Amino acid sequence: VYIIVALILLVTAIDCIHSVPPGHRGVLVTFGAVKEVNLGEGLQLKLPYVQRIVDMKVMLEKEQVDESAASSDLQEITTTLTVHFNIMPSSAWMVYQTMRQDYHDLLLRPVIQEDLKATTAKFTAEELVTTRAALVQKLAEKLRESLQPYGIYVQTVNFVDFQFSKAFSEAIEAKVTAEQDALKAKNILV
Repeated sequence: VYIIVALILLVTAIDCIHSVPPGHRGVLVTFGAVKEVNLGEGLQLKLPYVQRIVDMKVMLEKEQVDESAASSDLQEITTTLTVHFNIMPSSAWMVYQTMRQDYHDLLLRPVIQEDLKATTAKFTAEELVTTRAALVQKLAEKLRESLQPYGIYVQTVNFVDFQFSKAFSEAIEAKVTAEQDALKAKNILV
């Protein structure tokens, strides 16, 4: 009997303690209800059998999306976009309450895809190539504006791959070749 009582007390004592790892915030859940509190890193106390602490990652994460979009002059663009983001530490409980830990599928991918299409539609195909930094800046601003109300902060946006349709690429190559031939003819004439 003493061994069983000691075992129950030991299990209860262990269930009172939770360690929140570095780069996370603890979300306190009592009988399924999320408390509006973010527990810091380290040891945290909770009521045994009644409460549990869910670890929400607040350190830098990466979301990579492959997407097709169109420029303002209706040229198709295929891109691989990488967005570095983190859950704001003060919003960990809210993110867990609204999306649990499924925020990648429920929020990030759809918002990134929509904002990418909306942003590239403001640029011509030529501007997408020549003013790529402006595109990245506008897209980062748009994503921050879209995701901040949900407790997610966008750090950086990077285009890993950026390709136009084959016909458009061939047309650009033909244009550059024609310009080079015209310069060559002008130099010969001079």
